[in-house]
Amino acid sequence: MDFGCVQHMPEVRQNAAIRMHWGAAHDDPDMFYQGCVDVADCKGGLYETLVCQYLESYFRPIKESPFHLSSEYAAKVVRDFKRDYAKALKNYKDGFVPMPKGLLFINRLEFGFFSILARLDVKVDYKKVEAGYLRQEHIDAAMAALPAKE
Repeated sequence: MDFGCVQHMPEVRQNAAIRMHWGAAHDDPDMFYQGCVDVADCKGGLYETLVCQYLESYFRPIKESPFHLSSEYAAKVVRDFKRDYAKALKNYKDGFVPMPKGLLFINRLEFGFFSILARLDVKVDYKKVEAGYLRQEHIDAAMAALPAKE
């Protein structure tokens, strides 16, 4: 691993990512959606719709586990990201916000990871893999860190 490429993710974004992953793995669409919105700092509009649709597709390996991550799926994820980001930029007045610091780099790493998994050409229980490191105490802490609703 190239530790020179490691970037710190603020705790608020880490907690959003935990909620997003937990929502995907535990069939909680509301938690998943809000995690998507919070991780990308969405403010509504077309951009929020595109981000959430993209992440819905991206999380298929967890939501539809066990999942065969094919080279076609991996390529589609990258194509959709490029297409949707270009569409969001063209329609920047419809809710567009800059991608939070470090998020684009994470996407690049994940695209490479998907490419490697696709070459293995196997079906994997990604939900079970994730359960090995995302535990109840993580989601409890992420939920406790949310601001109180008025």
